[in-house]
Amino acid sequence: MSSRQPLLQLTRRGATARDEDAVRAAAGMFRQCHCARLPSLLDPALLTSLQDQIDRGAFFTKRHGTAATELCLEPDAAVALLHFLVNDPALYRLVEDVTGCGTVRCFFGRVYRHVPGTDHHHAWHSDVTHNRVIGMSINLGRDAYEGGIFEIRERDEPSTVAAIANIVPGDTILFRLSEALEHRVTTLHGTASKTAFAGWFRREPDYWQACRVPARDGQDPA
Repeated sequence: MSSRQPLLQLTRRGATARDEDAVRAAAGMFRQCHCARLPSLLDPALLTSLQDQIDRGAFFTKRHGTAATELCLEPDAAVALLHFLVNDPALYRLVEDVTGCGTVRCFFGRVYRHVPGTDHHHAWHSDVTHNRVIGMSINLGRDAYEGGIFEIRERDEPSTVAAIANIVPGDTILFRLSEALEHRVTTLHGTASKTAFAGWFRREPDYWQACRVPARDGQDPA
């Protein structure tokens, strides 16, 4: 999508009205490429406040087997606010309409950071588990980074790759999860780090019910 018009924007006062033309355009891209960009999902003032909180946060190294190594932000006020914002029914309906995934009832994720010149990476993988149907990644960085491109491909046709360089702060990627698909994030170059809030929309559980259950592994209460 070339337009910078938000499909919908998350603010401290809730979600804004949808731009239906932009929603239809994103849905068309998603059908074709299994992924789509949502420009400016986060209100700029809200994004700046979140960036300031993240700068004060503590990161630890997290390894996901051989699939990924990253820095992960300790659960804090910024992580809690991001979860609250994206578990808005208005965003659920937008995701359902853009992706055709059916009903979603929660989103859980983490804030991660990739630093150039390290072993940070996300190799090809599917993320298909725990009722996950759609992945989402929100760019929380301040500066444009080099590399770090999101790519998605069909497992049986690995040469068929769609790619999005999500380098604009506040922009978001939605991508389909399926046993027939794989995705990755390419290696960073240059000097700028990549910071993102990434995770999964799921059919189960209900978000507010899940919040009452003690978290496992510090990230996913379900």
